[in-house]
Amino acid sequence: MEPIVPAVLRALESESDGSVDALVEENVCAQMAVLLRRSIVSDGVRAGRLGVIGAIYDVTTGVVASVTEVY
Repeated sequence: MEPIVPAVLRALESESDGSVDALVEENVCAQMAVLLRRSIVSDGVRAGRLGVIGAIYDVTTGVVASVTEVY
């Protein structure tokens, strides 16, 4: 639970309604930031060899929604 606490707090403090959807989206963005702090990922993005796409999968509908992309 500890790794998602900052994302939850940001979502609750933001202009969002504090919904589960907002919390999930904030966590996806936070996890992308974690990935981008790793040199193997950030080097690939800077060189144009890698893109990072955050997404949320809805198990009820089967829909995948893109959250944000970093190229």
